[in-house]
Amino acid sequence: MARYFRPLIVSLVFAAAAAQPARAQQRDTQTYLKNNPQLFATMAEVVVKPSAYTVRVKCDNKDAALGTVVAPGGWILTKASELKGDVTTCVLKDGRSFEAKTVGVQDDYDLAMLKIDTWNLPVAEWRTSSEDQVGSWVVTPGLAKEPIGIGVLSVAKRPMPLGGFLGVQMEPAERGVLVKVVQAGTAAEKAGVKANDIVVAIDTEPITNTEAMMDLLSGHKPGDEVTIQVMREGQRMDLKAKLGKRPASGSGRGDFQNAMGSPLSSRRSGFPVILQHDTVLKPADCGGPLVDVDGKVIGINIARAGRTESYAIPSESVQPLLIDMILGKYPPGAGEAKKPRAPIDKLKAAEVALEKAKADKVAANAAADKRIAAAEEAVKKAKDEVAAEDKKDQEKKKEEEKKSPEKK
Repeated sequence: MARYFRPLIVSLVFAAAAAQPARAQQRDTQTYLKNNPQLFATMAEVVVKPSAYTVRVKCDNKDAALGTVVAPGGWILTKASELKGDVTTCVLKDGRSFEAKTVGVQDDYDLAMLKIDTWNLPVAEWRTSSEDQVGSWVVTPGLAKEPIGIGVLSVAKRPMPLGGFLGVQMEPAERGVLVKVVQAGTAAEKAGVKANDIVVAIDTEPITNTEAMMDLLSGHKPGDEVTIQVMREGQRMDLKAKLGKRPASGSGRGDFQNAMGSPLSSRRSGFPVILQHDTVLKPADCGGPLVDVDGKVIGINIARAGRTESYAIPSESVQPLLIDMILGKYPPGAGEAKKPRAPIDKLKAAEVALEKAKADKVAANAAADKRIAAAEEAVKKAKDEVAAEDKKDQEKKKEEEKKSPEKK
């Protein structure tokens, strides 16, 4: 269907664009296309099935993420780091709401497996992401008739770059890049970079804008040493910085976008592999399926990472994890520092431990009694055999005495 549907979408939308006033045609074409109401209406057909297995995840009654039904017995995959609160609930397309339990967390991909008490749910229909080419339309379904977002697949499955981390927030300057904030404990602070410095070069490579600086740093790995040339109060200075590891909570471009006020996901980097697309998503709209125009799931939206960047975990990376997550091989909190438990939780845990100890004792006593009984039975049996053998020997001896001639 995709090879027929894609040209149809493009022709419909460009026809709609041609019908707009001249001032509308002056807008950025791609942005206009992705926000065109007719395109969203056309894509409603694409999300009919996917919206049925898309779930709204709420934490303490606030929208936290979307989820994807991966098994009919109430198993729902979502974005782990957005689950912040005491009570997690899942709202289905038909309006039903269920309290959810987190049964598994895969930290590398920031995925959580939720379980709700219901059955016979429609489940995701998967497709290998490589079957859709770069430039293909991608759609993010919600629970409504029309999709939440529409975009274009911009980068195929790839390892996520783990470039060196400097630790500054920036904005463009007339002759370089202005440092707005230096993050504590980072390579920039250790090198002596200060707020209001203007970075003009790195390793003699001129820096003309923030994009150039981020591209240059992404070509280095953690531990690399770079020379940062800055202008400070009219003086040119060379500072040596040893790049650090990029924190999981952000990316270089993402930090810059944060400074500009864009709503980005709190966890938007550090994933082993990603698909990149340009759908504009809210952080609370991550965790759900990313589908192609055939309505097949090619990935799970995992982060809003920048002004023109959203990430998804490819379907072929997600599917092998599902069974292990359902079976509890990725227990929540594994690898994380344990949070202090409330007194009532400690009491419940102690009561459970006490009951288990009592049960173990009963079981151990029963086993010991059984072993003792078996041993006593064995002793009795052995005594009976010894007595029988003695009696047999005595009877044999008497018989022999009768047969022997009397001594005179």
